Amino acid sequence: MYPGTTKTELFRNDKQTENSALDLIAMKPCKMAAKIVRKIYRRRRRAVLGIDAKLMNFTAKVAPVKGIFLIRNVMKSANSKVFVNVFGEKEKKNAE
Repeated sequence: MYPGTTKTELFRNDKQTENSALDLIAMKPCKMAAKIVRKIYRRRRRAVLGIDAKLMNFTAKVAPVKGIFLIRNVMKSANSKVFVNVFGEKEKKNAE
C-alpha cells in the first residue's frame, strides 16, 4: 500500500498547513482506512491511494530524476513541521 497524505493529528495541529494545498489534498483517516481495507479485501498487491501519491507515482514513472526534485520542492514549500525530518541539517540551516 502506498497511502498519500492523511489528515492525522500532525496536520491538524500544524498552523503552517492549515488551508494550504497540502491540507486540501489530504484524505481523512477514516476514508483512507476504508480504501486500504477495500484494497486488502480485493487482494490488491499494490495500491496508490490519494491524489498526491498518484501524482508522485506518475512523476516517478515519467521523469524519475526530475520528478524527485519537483516533489522535494513541493514538500519544502509547504513549510510544514511534518516534513522537518525529511531534509538534511544543511537545508534546515538555509531555511532559517
